Amino acid sequence: MLVLCVACHDDRTPHVYHTPAPVPPAIPAIPVAPSLPEIAFGSTAADARITSVADAATGFPVPLTNLPDSVVIMTMVARGPAWTATEPLEVQLVLQGACEGVMAARFPAPAPVVIAHQFRLSADRIAAMCARGGESKAHVALVSSKGRLASSVPFDVALARPR
Repeated sequence: MLVLCVACHDDRTPHVYHTPAPVPPAIPAIPVAPSLPEIAFGSTAADARITSVADAATGFPVPLTNLPDSVVIMTMVARGPAWTATEPLEVQLVLQGACEGVMAARFPAPAPVVIAHQFRLSADRIAAMCARGGESKAHVALVSSKGRLASSVPFDVALARPR
């Protein structure tokens, strides 16, 4: 019996596990798609854009649903690599709808690759183009002697005929 008690004797030592501590699984890295560089404006083809519409008096952007008496429309066009600078170019702001009219700015040869131009629509100009106030569509176009090179996406604009 004494042998049995000695064999079963517990010396109260803490149990130590000899296995390493559990390691949380590594979160797999999500590959980030490389951001493609933005294609430079007009580097692949002729292009045209209306970049802003602002109040002529303050310079602040204005809503297209109710334009004040005088606005400045900023446009940007590019002739692209296929066209040479040997001929003049014309930038046109075209209004169609309740207001009909074309405002144009000519650029003699050698024409720059990129042209930024602002058109000022004054109350007198709006009165000359608008038989009545209302909804119109506006777009900018780049025109050469051979025809239209580029045109922007048209957008709706509401012009009020000045009194």
